[in-house]
Amino acid sequence: MLGTVTEIDVSTGHDQEIRSRRRIIDGKLLGNVVSFQTQGEVLIDNGTHPYKIMYNGTVQKSEIRFTRQNDLDSHGRVQKFIAKRE
Repeated sequence: MLGTVTEIDVSTGHDQEIRSRRRIIDGKLLGNVVSFQTQGEVLIDNGTHPYKIMYNGTVQKSEIRFTRQNDLDSHGRVQKFIAKRE
């Protein structure tokens, strides 16, 4: 699976604001289960550190129900969201 992930903030109620766009890495689709990773960088203690975000989702009709989590030492919290086809 190839492509990009674009994160859009729709919580403000105003025009949608693109927050980030990242390349999909190691994308897989097995039946109705999709998984992939993206990479980013974060500034910690005066240094830039790379990290990965792991996405896992289940395809259901015209949407995908996802969870995502990063691999930073803090591991972040598991986030749930739904991607819908327009």
